[in-house]
Amino acid sequence: MSVFSKLKSLLTICILFLSFSCRAGWLITEKKEDKFGNFSSQSLIIEGQRVRIEHSTSTFIFDLEKKIVTLVFPGQLVSWSGSADSLKHHFLRSVEQQIMVMVEQMPEAEREKNRAELNGMIEEMRLGEQDTSLLSRFSIISTDSVAELLGHPTRKYLLKIDSLTIEQLWVTHAVQPYQTVSLTQLNAMMRLFSRPTLLSTARSTEAWMNLIAGGVVMRSVLDTPLGPNVMEVIQLRETAIREDFFLPPEHYRKIGIAEVINIMMGESGIAVTPSAEDEEWRPLLPVPKPGTSRKEPPKTTFPDEQMD
Repeated sequence: MSVFSKLKSLLTICILFLSFSCRAGWLITEKKEDKFGNFSSQSLIIEGQRVRIEHSTSTFIFDLEKKIVTLVFPGQLVSWSGSADSLKHHFLRSVEQQIMVMVEQMPEAEREKNRAELNGMIEEMRLGEQDTSLLSRFSIISTDSVAELLGHPTRKYLLKIDSLTIEQLWVTHAVQPYQTVSLTQLNAMMRLFSRPTLLSTARSTEAWMNLIAGGVVMRSVLDTPLGPNVMEVIQLRETAIREDFFLPPEHYRKIGIAEVINIMMGESGIAVTPSAEDEEWRPLLPVPKPGTSRKEPPKTTFPDEQMD
């Protein structure tokens, strides 16, 4: 066999190997800032029906096809993987137990009234139903304003509830990272990890999902009682992604469902509840300690040589 034939065979083997170990996907890095100069960031990795949402302190991995969620906590070097339905069942049971304790500590005159109200909230969470009358009040309006962000043409949209604008959005349709993702299913899985807000309800509307399925929000200005929160995409590219990128690190300790629920609910000393003014749609993730949020995070990069 000639040298050329040997090289050709070797390249063929390498291509076949890479086709099994890597797939094409998308990397999106978002930076958020509020009126006080507090920064946060998150990276989304999308490949087929798998989505990885990465923050500095936690990572959520959703396998929509298998209905499996993986939670990774680098601070504790632990991870958990399992059925989203099972996690929801145990999480709600834990919340229910805490509510029962809280109700019993209330004055007797308030106990029954609050018990009924809280039980109703638990039942709504259990069923996962949404107020359809509220859903119908949202609309997305296209404007004539255009801009170029990260080299992509964008158009400005307005997210409204009734006649009130609650968010301004700059969307590009030049790329479609979410085209392969079941946004309805992703929304359903993420509702377990996000507190109910006006914005989370808006993200469940058909108009919103149609907008995202065909593009990317490159910039957002969200009005809150304490001023605007601004999100900007600082990195957007198609890249090869290793299969193990949707798995927890091998050296992390695998924990049981009780321990992961304790972490989620903050019983291990980690704050998991967003601040009152935070209206962002995201999982309830551990946040940095007070005093560390004013530093701008470094730009998240995933060099191709590390992911290929």
